[in-house]
Amino acid sequence: MFLRWEFSGADSPVIDANVPAADLEVWVRRGDDAFSEDPDAGEDLRLEYLDDNGNWVTLQTFPGEGTPGETFSLNIPLPSDARHSNLQIRLELEDGSEEDFDYWHIDDVVVTERSADFCPTSADFSDSFEDGTLNPWQTPGGGGGVPPGLLQGTAGVSQATAGHGSYSAFTQGGEVTVRSPNIDLSGANSADLSVWVRRGADAFSEDPDAGENLVLEYRTSTGNTWAELQIFEGAGTPGEIFTPSFSLPNNALHPNFRLRFRMTDGSGDDFDYWHFDNVCLTSVGGGGVDHYAIDH
Repeated sequence: MFLRWEFSGADSPVIDANVPAADLEVWVRRGDDAFSEDPDAGEDLRLEYLDDNGNWVTLQTFPGEGTPGETFSLNIPLPSDARHSNLQIRLELEDGSEEDFDYWHIDDVVVTERSADFCPTSADFSDSFEDGTLNPWQTPGGGGGVPPGLLQGTAGVSQATAGHGSYSAFTQGGEVTVRSPNIDLSGANSADLSVWVRRGADAFSEDPDAGENLVLEYRTSTGNTWAELQIFEGAGTPGEIFTPSFSLPNNALHPNFRLRFRMTDGSGDDFDYWHFDNVCLTSVGGGGVDHYAIDH
């Protein structure tokens, strides 16, 4: 399928997605003079879903200005408010120049029910926050360690959105960290980590601005130092979902491994939300590894 020329869109038929978990797959390609014509700045393609309150929510925006012919292949766990009996998927071209210009090509749109389990039962640590609390995660508070000029944020668990079940954790409002318990990886030869992260949106929380980033880090084997795995940028498509996975470096394989989600800044209470869920840590080899399975 293609969209072209000017503002236009296409809605899927109604999909009964009232299931515990589901994934959306889609293939998207930006046009190219070699086979169509490439969109310019502002001629973006927007991928949306109809939530359980009848609102269209953006999952991802593909920018018009970029490499002609670039291909995107997405596989996204649908959030909790998309898993209802009247789900629809929408693709919408925001703007265009004129006839036979500014093509977006779309194919292989698939919604698939999957197992509600997001992590193997043999995992060393997993959490989907389905008990409605952050336990056993810690949120150092009291304003200590917050640089001058930054607001103290808060963290918690809510039903605003979720990658699994009905609950996910969140940070909001300002600088705040959320740390996992200690996990003994000293007996592991290797370890893999996967998480689900979503940028806030007015439809269910509030979106962070430039500089109001979420940083995913781990504690290294060298003293009490933290190493960055990924920065999720505050300025971006509200509601955008990320599902990264990592093979952890050797300096993560020690007795006092921890994960940390750190929000770098915010505008004040009830602003600038980041949501995270489906934390899954699995290791291979060795013994003596502590196993946690939170909220399965």
